[in-house]
Amino acid sequence: MKHYIVTLVVVMLASFSMCAYAADNYNHNLKPHHDEAGLTCADCHQIERPIKAASADSCKSCHSDIRKTGRVVKFTERRTGRVMELNPHASHAGPIRCTLCHSEHKTSKLLCNDGCHDHHTWDLMVP
Repeated sequence: MKHYIVTLVVVMLASFSMCAYAADNYNHNLKPHHDEAGLTCADCHQIERPIKAASADSCKSCHSDIRKTGRVVKFTERRTGRVMELNPHASHAGPIRCTLCHSEHKTSKLLCNDGCHDHHTWDLMVP
């Protein structure tokens, strides 16, 4: 029994030290326009060592409520080649969190392609 407790303690300590190392050596991977603007973690996450995604309100503090701008984007439907003009921020699914499509620290993706529509149906680069 003591062997199991010692093993558990060693595993827990190793896990905590790995988490601390990862937090100290976190690669921020900011996209160029945000990096050039001099943004820090706290600008979007309200704390310097984030533990969760930034809120949509945080995005909108700089980008305003883009759903109201009427910005139209050309989409190409891959199977048919049909071109449509849509406002991706006025989703028929209703309001969605910005971070479901846009990611600052990894590749952004179009939620529509991973959700109800066939995978990779719409050809659109998401910033």
